[in-house]
Amino acid sequence: MKGSLQEQLLKSGLISEERLNDVKKTAKKNHRKKKRSSPEKPKQPAQPIKPAAPADIKKQKELRADVKKLLRSHKLNDKSGEIAYNYTLNNQVKRFFVTENQQKALINGSLAIANWNGISYLINTEIVKELRALYPKIDICVVEHTNAEVDQNDPYAEYVIPDDMKW
Repeated sequence: MKGSLQEQLLKSGLISEERLNDVKKTAKKNHRKKKRSSPEKPKQPAQPIKPAAPADIKKQKELRADVKKLLRSHKLNDKSGEIAYNYTLNNQVKRFFVTENQQKALINGSLAIANWNGISYLINTEIVKELRALYPKIDICVVEHTNAEVDQNDPYAEYVIPDDMKW
């Protein structure tokens, strides 16, 4: 069977020729409406874009250099780490390989993971305050222990859930 579906329906007598023409007309009208209603690009932006002042650019570069220098001088990254430590960063789970001692320190909250320009740095939590003072937008993952209230009627309250399980 050759021909369009409309022609086949017409030949088999399922639709009339008038109905076929009406469908074609409405399809053309809808197509024209879509073309006309497409949003036009504005000729000029609503607010002119102001170039940043050279002093501001220089200040930002110095600030970024200070953050990078602080991270590199205090990083505790160990390339021999074989344990995968998962943490969340901007609603994404990231993986960082650490040693067993570093994993324990991360769980205890004495170490933190800072992410700068896509590179993860393992640092002491004492440096976190300095980094946040320099650049508040830096991404830092620190385990903070909260003293959750224990329900006295909970039958499983005496069982401790380990954080460092190995599968």
